[in-house]
Amino acid sequence: MIRWLFFLCCTATFAQSPQSAASKWYDAVYNIDIDAVLAQSCLPNNAENYAALDEVFQSTVQKIRFSLTSATYKVGDEFRHDGKRWVPITYRNVIRVTFFNKLPEVQVVEKKMALQQAYNATSITYEKQRNAFLIVYTARLVGVHDGADWKVFPADNTFLSSLFQPCIPQEVREQFQW
Repeated sequence: MIRWLFFLCCTATFAQSPQSAASKWYDAVYNIDIDAVLAQSCLPNNAENYAALDEVFQSTVQKIRFSLTSATYKVGDEFRHDGKRWVPITYRNVIRVTFFNKLPEVQVVEKKMALQQAYNATSITYEKQRNAFLIVYTARLVGVHDGADWKVFPADNTFLSSLFQPCIPQEVREQFQW
C-alpha cells in the first residue's frame, strides 16, 4: 500500500499538465528560445521551421514581445480525436508590437484597426514615444497529448498562429468552436 501511494505521489508530482506545458511554451516565446518553442509544439525542430520562427522574432519591420512574465491558464474540456487528447487553453496576454520605422498618423489608425481585428483585442493603445502598440487580448492555445507529453501551440490569429494552423485538425477546431 505504501509503495502504491509513493508511486501515485511521485507520478502526480512529475507528470506534465496542459498548464505546465503552456507555461513552458509561454516562457520560450517570452525568452525567444526558438528551440524550446519548437520542442513544446507540434512542429518538428528542423531548419525550415527554425528559420520561419527566426524570421518572426528577428523581423526588420517590427518586434513583437510578450509583456507579462507569466500567465494564468484556463484549460477547457478534453476532446479525444485520432487517439490523442486535445484541450483548449486560454489566457490573458499583453504584447507590445514595436515598429522600427516611424509610422505616419494614417498608418497608425490602419495598423490599430488591423491589429484589433487580428487579435480580437480587449484593449489596444498606441504608444507614440515607442512607436508601438500595447495589445491586451485573450490568447488561445491548443494542447495535445499523444501518450508521451503535452504539446501546446497557438490556435488564434496572432503573430505565430499561421505556422501552427496545419497542426489543428478541423474536427478539433469545430469541437472547440474556433
